[in-house]
Amino acid sequence: MFTTLVAALRDYMVGSDTLTYVNLYKPLANLLAGSYDFNIQNIINSRFELGYIYYDRFLYAVSENPRLLIGISSAIIYFAIFWYICKFSRNVSLSTFIFLTFGMFASSLSVLRQFLALVFILRAFDVLEKNKYLKFAVFVFLGFLFHKTAIIFMIMVLIKNKRFNSKNLTMMFGLTLLTILFYNRIFSQIASNIGSYDTYVVTSQGQAIIAPLLNALLIASIIIFCYLCKKNTSLDDYNKIFRDNEWNQLMLMLVISLCISIVAMKFNQLSRISAYFDFAYLILLPNSLLLLKNKSLKYIVTTGTIILGYSYFLIIQILRPEWSGIVPYHSFI
Repeated sequence: MFTTLVAALRDYMVGSDTLTYVNLYKPLANLLAGSYDFNIQNIINSRFELGYIYYDRFLYAVSENPRLLIGISSAIIYFAIFWYICKFSRNVSLSTFIFLTFGMFASSLSVLRQFLALVFILRAFDVLEKNKYLKFAVFVFLGFLFHKTAIIFMIMVLIKNKRFNSKNLTMMFGLTLLTILFYNRIFSQIASNIGSYDTYVVTSQGQAIIAPLLNALLIASIIIFCYLCKKNTSLDDYNKIFRDNEWNQLMLMLVISLCISIVAMKFNQLSRISAYFDFAYLILLPNSLLLLKNKSLKYIVTTGTIILGYSYFLIIQILRPEWSGIVPYHSFI
């Protein structure tokens, strides 16, 4: 409730992309009223995805005030995120804290379409856990209709039954290296066919490297810690916290996020794509903490996580407020 109110009542200047969506509220709503060509190429090349355009148009038909767009979107996004946390986390409070401080909440106040796409990706993750592959594909496609980058989550089909081991890590980091080496050739070809992706070919320079570097360090730290928590855990203790291959799946999701962040150090525009996999740590980190038997160690690590979260959030908002544009915060009231 608190996060929904903070997001819904924010001024249009809070969030680096918020004002853009507000200004496009009417134009996008009226876009389909004209002679819109529904051919596949036009849909793919469109700056705004068809699902979001219809969503925008529906809300505009209810009210021409863009405050409705911000309010309804906030309610949908945070309902989905906290539904996911409540369903999979064994420590809802810590998962919520991590969401608020590790960067996801700040991003959600800016990249509206991507977090609307994430709503469907969270459901896709849920149904994939139950081996419902058709429903999984449907939810990923619905996410794609709000932000084309959501299609990358289809990679989860390939790692569904994989294990977090040296063989798979070597393969994933090897693919990362190949992606870096042939990035220009790969994405130049993609950009030539999908006009809205042309900015993904731009090389990162200077301070643009800092954000993906910090995310890579954060994700790598979480991966190492969760591996150490699991290393000496008995099968019985594991089964009390995680289901079947869940730990492996969440760990590999974070490895994918880490790989994306590594590539994004050279090509910054890719950094946002890691959000489709970052949500794994909202569950993995709190649940892995429960694998620790030593109560004193568990207390120390939990306290350290809280200190890290506060520090990570404050340092970024003080030194790099332009990344999300959420400070200074003002409500519209």
